[in-house]
Amino acid sequence: MLGIIFIIVAAIFVYRTARNNGHNPVIWTIAAVAGYFLIQFAVAVVAGLYIGIGIEAWGWPADTYEKFGMVIGLIAIVPSVAFVLFILRSVNRVKEGSPPPDSPSMSIFDRQDPS
Repeated sequence: MLGIIFIIVAAIFVYRTARNNGHNPVIWTIAAVAGYFLIQFAVAVVAGLYIGIGIEAWGWPADTYEKFGMVIGLIAIVPSVAFVLFILRSVNRVKEGSPPPDSPSMSIFDRQDPS
């Protein structure tokens, strides 16, 4: 449950940061969310294959995956979170050629009319 909350909040931050810094917010948000889930899936598949080979080739007990399922899940979260943080760091850079983001303290009434 905590992982789902993390990716929802992270997706909101990635979208807002990308939009404010001149990047495509939809593409970057999809990349962050898809990468988060795909990395976890890939780690689980690799661990499952390794355990399956261990059960067949080395005679490990058949309930090995059930014993280590929580550990595999926790190990899978680490690279997933690192990937999302890398995406967030990438979109945090202001894209060249785009105007710098407005400061949060600047109100609508403080801006000069360009005309």
